[in-house]
Amino acid sequence: MTTYATRTLLKETIIDELQLLPELLRKAETKYYEAQHQLAEKRGRLADAETAWTSGDASPYKDETARYAAFRAFTGPLHADIREAQALADRLKAEVDFLQRRHDNYRVMASLIANG
Repeated sequence: MTTYATRTLLKETIIDELQLLPELLRKAETKYYEAQHQLAEKRGRLADAETAWTSGDASPYKDETARYAAFRAFTGPLHADIREAQALADRLKAEVDFLQRRHDNYRVMASLIANG
C-alpha cells in the first residue's frame, strides 16, 4: 500500500511530466525534421556532383579502376557528410520515439490514477 503523501507526489510528478513532455517532444521533432532536411540537401549535392563528374571528368580515364578511384576521391567527402547526417537523423528519430512513448506512458498513468 502507498501512503496518501506518496500518491499525491506521484500525481504531481505525472502532471508535471505531462505539462513538460509536449514541449520537449515538439523541440525534438523540430530538430529531427531539420536533420532530415539537411540530409536531403546533402543527397541532392551528391547527385549534382556525380552528374557533374560523369559529364566532365570521367572521359580521360581508360582504366575502370582508375576512373572509379578518381570518382570516389571526388565524391568521398560528400558520402562522409551524408553518413554523418544520416547518423544524426537516426539519433534524433530515436529521441523523438523515446519522448513519444514516454508521453504516451504518462498519459496512461494519469488515466489510471484518475479512474482508480
